Amino acid sequence: LAIKDFNEAIRLNSKYAYAYIGRGNAYSSRGNTNNNKDDYKLAIKDFNEAIRLNSKYAYAYIGRGNAYSSRGDANNNKDDYELAIKDFNEAIRINSKYAYAYIGRGNAYSSWGDANNNKDDYELAIKDFNEAIRLNSKYAYAYIGRGNAYSSRGNTNNNKDDYKLAIKDFNEAIRINSKYAYAYNGRGNAYSSRGNANNNKDDYELAIKDYNEAIRLNPKYTYAYTNRGYAYKNKGRKDKAVEDFKKVLELKDNIELSREAEQQLQELSPK
Repeated sequence: LAIKDFNEAIRLNSKYAYAYIGRGNAYSSRGNTNNNKDDYKLAIKDFNEAIRLNSKYAYAYIGRGNAYSSRGDANNNKDDYELAIKDFNEAIRINSKYAYAYIGRGNAYSSWGDANNNKDDYELAIKDFNEAIRLNSKYAYAYIGRGNAYSSRGNTNNNKDDYKLAIKDFNEAIRINSKYAYAYNGRGNAYSSRGNANNNKDDYELAIKDYNEAIRLNPKYTYAYTNRGYAYKNKGRKDKAVEDFKKVLELKDNIELSREAEQQLQELSPK
């Protein structure tokens, strides 16, 4: 419905930059929901047009940066993260008080760090999330982003203290908004990573509890099923792990996670 409304707004006034920004955000959201790379292409096209109409709209750069980041995640393409960071830099240049620009750039740095296994990128991400929180301490997504960066840095450095910092941030995000499935999934990942580091099955149980809540909030959350599958596997519950990986295949909304699930099922249920 949102896209239909923006189409009509653009039909009535093809020079209305905010309509292109709105439609671009709607395409990006649909792409995130359906894991459809074509939607990111449509989103980027709309943000390009908004910037052509007015190159001073920071929101257009933020939107395009988010679309590049999401496309990078979908394609595992490092070049998209670089394009995203460039857009967030421009948004911050236009207005250095936009917390969302720092959150977006922080997420892009984190994804870049995951792609390169580079702890320096996590440091840059954490710095951006710190700034976003300084500008607005009520942005749950800033805590979620910083929590993810701490978890990733902990995985890279094998530093258990980072998992503690991550869990603290996810706790704060959940305190701000207890309906964010991303926060429960993130905290579950931190518990799972700490469980791996400590060989502690109690942490896997905490992780599973969080993944359960993430799935309750979003029954089509493929990442939560994948992560819970690994937690069950590490806890020795192969039967439950198989159920989760089968669910990932049933959802069919993420090619990479589907491949992972197939590999895990072959390992867990050899013929």
